[in-house]
Amino acid sequence: MEEHYQKKFIIEELDLEEASLDEIVQQKDAEFMGIEDLNIFYSYPYFSRDVYDFQFRLFTEGDELVLEDIKCNDTAEDEYQSVLVNSEVARVHIEKGMELIKNNCDLISGKPIEIDSDILVYEFENLSETEIKKVLVNNKNVVLLELYKNFY
Repeated sequence: MEEHYQKKFIIEELDLEEASLDEIVQQKDAEFMGIEDLNIFYSYPYFSRDVYDFQFRLFTEGDELVLEDIKCNDTAEDEYQSVLVNSEVARVHIEKGMELIKNNCDLISGKPIEIDSDILVYEFENLSETEIKKVLVNNKNVVLLELYKNFY
């Protein structure tokens, strides 16, 4: 017999007449649902195939800035299978990373990120393999620059 797991959502009563705004702000981060996700930034998809969207994820970990290439499946029933890491693209010290992001530079090479067009292309029909690779590189750069704007 299959065991079914039911997620429970508990809503606590918040008495605003008895609580001050300062008390609410000073509550520990752990008391808020999903607080760990507040410091993770996701790009738009640069490519989609079947149920997967391929995109970037940027976050801090200790004193480092981490950029990952991920694939997301919004239809996955298991939240741990909904985001899979393809690779860690870069891991740099926060100060260096923020300076590179501020100047729209690649986190690995330090060179400025260049784009041919700011329009994302998802349709690859009738394109050669060389053209597809060029489009994917441009798509990655476009979404990465947009991610930088949201992060910085």
